[in-house]
Amino acid sequence: EEVHLVALFSTLESAKAAEDIIWKSLPPIQNRKDIFGNQIIMDENDDILKEVDRLLVTACSLSIDEVFNMVKGLGGIVFPAHVDRSSYSILSNLGFIPKNLNVSFVEVSKNISDINGYISGVSCLKDMKALRNSDAHTLGDISERENYIEIPCCDIGKIFDFFRQNTI
Repeated sequence: EEVHLVALFSTLESAKAAEDIIWKSLPPIQNRKDIFGNQIIMDENDDILKEVDRLLVTACSLSIDEVFNMVKGLGGIVFPAHVDRSSYSILSNLGFIPKNLNVSFVEVSKNISDINGYISGVSCLKDMKALRNSDAHTLGDISERENYIEIPCCDIGKIFDFFRQNTI
C-alpha cells in the first residue's frame, strides 16, 4: 500500500526477526548509487560498517494487515507514520485507517504544531492519540529531544505498557 509504519520492539531479537521478514519481502532490485546514493550501515561511532547493494527505497510485498500481524506476533507495537503527510501515509493512500488494525496511536510529523487540533480535525483520528516525530531519512532531519512520554521509570517494558494500556 506504500504506507510507512512505525514498529517498536522491546528486544533486539524481535527487531532482527522483523528485519528478516521484511528483507525477504523486498524486490531483488540493485541500488543505483548514481540515482539514489549510497546506502551505508554505520555503527554507534559513525564508522561505516558496510554498504547495502539492494535498493531499499522500494515497497515490500507485505500488506498492512500482514505487517501489523507480524509486529504484534513478535511482541512489538505498530502504528501509522506521519499521517499528516501527502505521501507514504495511510491517510494519503487509503483515505482512512481500517478498523481491524485496532489503531489507537498515530505519528504526526514535526510540521504539525497543534497536535490536538489536527487530530480533532480529521474524523477518522478523533479517538486517537498522536506522537510527534521527525521521520528522519537523513541525519539533519532528526528532531531534537523535545518530545516525550511520561512513564513511572526509565524502562522499555513501561513504554510498551503505556502503548498497550492506551489501546482502543
